[in-house]
Amino acid sequence: MFVRPSFRRKGIGRLLVNETIKAARQSDYATLRLESAGFMSDAHALYRSFGFRDISPYEESEIPVAYRQHWVFMELSLADRSG
Repeated sequence: MFVRPSFRRKGIGRLLVNETIKAARQSDYATLRLESAGFMSDAHALYRSFGFRDISPYEESEIPVAYRQHWVFMELSLADRSG
């Protein structure tokens, strides 16, 4: 997901994350995973506020192995909370 800089700090990213989690739960997903460029610390803080935790790179990631050291990989277990 991406929010243009001029629209940041307006709650749009929070709304997008919340709706994504809600849709995943309604579709009976057990886990959400994401990868994000290492410099995107504000996005990482947002994801962590929803309960995402850092994980090792996962096999299904489309990030080339050579670049994974510059990315943050995160996961949210949807079974841990009700929505």
